Amino acid sequence: MLKQMQKKAAFDALPKGEQLARRNGCFNCHALDKSVIAPSFAQISKRDAKEIRDTIKNGSQGKWKGFHVMMPAFKSRMTEKDLYTLQKWIGTCSSKIQKAIPAENIKETPWKVKHVI
Repeated sequence: MLKQMQKKAAFDALPKGEQLARRNGCFNCHALDKSVIAPSFAQISKRDAKEIRDTIKNGSQGKWKGFHVMMPAFKSRMTEKDLYTLQKWIGTCSSKIQKAIPAENIKETPWKVKHVI
């Protein structure tokens, strides 16, 4: 029980934008500093803030050369405030790669975190 509380406290201590990214399954396709099956958050952060927010909201069809997986639209899953918070967090990823909590501490499913252990 104590370990679960510590892991939850570690999750709660993350920036709100990273919490949103984890809750919405963004780490299933993206990583902080390297390309997985989608561009890294550091790569994305170099784009215009409005473009980042619009892509999160409406999806990413054809926006990244070399990546063939299309990101779905999150407009029905996130509020405008959440979109802005996530976009602002992504914007910080190129200047400093933040320490991510180990993946084994979070069980993600596409677009939703199933459990925070």
